[in-house]
Order: sequence, then C-alpha cells, then structure tokens
Amino acid sequence: MRLHELTTAPRAPKVPTTPQTPDQMRVATLKATKDRAATALQAERERQRRTKALKVLNPARPLKPIAPG
Repeated sequence: MRLHELTTAPRAPKVPTTPQTPDQMRVATLKATKDRAATALQAERERQRRTKALKVLNPARPLKPIAPG
C-alpha cells in the first residue's frame, strides 16, 4: 500500500456505542459552542486586519472640486 492510499482511505464516521448521558450531551454542546465562537472570533480578527491593511495601503484620496457648470 502506498502512503497516499493510507492517508486518503475512507473512514467510517465515529458513532458512539452507547447514547450520551444528559451531562455528556451538555458538555459536547458547550464544546461545540466554544469552537464556533473561537472560529467566529478568528474570522472577525482577520477581517479587521484586512480592513486596517487596506486603509494603510489605500490612503484616502482628496475629493476633486466640482467645477461650476
């Protein structure tokens, strides 16, 4: 077997053998919420970095005066 065959082989999804207790479900839900919040925070920070970098690269241009017509 080749290395890429080992790394790309389809895997069976993880299925718990027994149902989770309410406490386990609560912990799993809190962990998922924490992960989503961390991902959202990272995306927001990246968006703010990009906005700040664009402001530095593209300084505001002076407006051209409108000639009377």
